[in-house]
Amino acid sequence: MTPTLRRLRRPLALGLAGAALGGGIAYIGLPPAEANHMPADKVSAAASNVEVFTPQDGPVTLLSTQLRTSAPEDLLLAVTAECSITTNVATTGNDDQSAEGTVTVSVSVDGVQVPVTGGSDGNVVFCNRMYRRQTVNFDDVDATIRTFFDTRSANGFNWIALNVGNGIHTVEVTATLEAVATQEAFARAAVGNRTLIVEPTKMVNDADI
Repeated sequence: MTPTLRRLRRPLALGLAGAALGGGIAYIGLPPAEANHMPADKVSAAASNVEVFTPQDGPVTLLSTQLRTSAPEDLLLAVTAECSITTNVATTGNDDQSAEGTVTVSVSVDGVQVPVTGGSDGNVVFCNRMYRRQTVNFDDVDATIRTFFDTRSANGFNWIALNVGNGIHTVEVTATLEAVATQEAFARAAVGNRTLIVEPTKMVNDADI
């Protein structure tokens, strides 16, 4: 009896592992497929919405993803982000006003913050702005100077998490704005396009960061 050959069609899907090309994220449109397993090996996450926050907002979650490791691994965690700080300063008459803002970014694995080196807290400055203006010898006490600064840049940093056990792990990227301002001056921050790439790797035995 002649065997019958059948061609099996399998749905394809592209997850979060998009490639960051030319400052954007390229996605291939394929038919959706359902999967009930956690991603393994190299994973990524990306977002383009603008997160605007103040010091009162505390840590803001920028990105989050999960991966599965089948054996104890070291993880290379690469984060890139557009970062902006706005400062607004006004002086009236003889005056001295200032505003400073610093955005720090950190990465945690399973709720534990990853240090940069042994003993560090793992917070990395992605952008900083300090503006101060002092006015003297103003004859008119109502003479006012106002200055508004708003700049943006893209930055990146790599963290390494050593000896992560096997299983499902949650990786989260957070940002915090620390600001110091006088009187009516203020500083606020915004984070735009951003990416996270998590790649299992093998450091040398007994590696110490």
